[in-house]
Amino acid sequence: MPTAEENRALLERYFAALGDGGDFTACYAEDVVWTDCSTGEEFRGRAAVREHVLDLHGRAHVERPRGLSLDVGDERAHLEGEFTGGPGPAVPFCLAFDLAASPDGVLVAALRLYLSADRLTPARTST
Repeated sequence: MPTAEENRALLERYFAALGDGGDFTACYAEDVVWTDCSTGEEFRGRAAVREHVLDLHGRAHVERPRGLSLDVGDERAHLEGEFTGGPGPAVPFCLAFDLAASPDGVLVAALRLYLSADRLTPARTST
């Protein structure tokens, strides 16, 4: 079982890669699952989860996510944050991570997003 310290190191690499345009999917297990708990929608596998994360981080909405606190344990981690920068008030969210040991080290096995997505402002697309 990975330690909280190993898990924190993984998540630090994940957030750094996500922030600088790196390959954040290297932190995912091959069969990673992302669940949107407000809709029940699931994304399976590195490629599908990557596309969904990129949408949440600016392709689909005006607001951008900002982390406020990260709690890391031996098997799970929880990020509390908010989407900011839109026309209305900040939209809070919680992202739960299931973390697991693998031959490649600790990886993210599953993510669950708790968010009222209907409060986000759709990005304008040019036609």
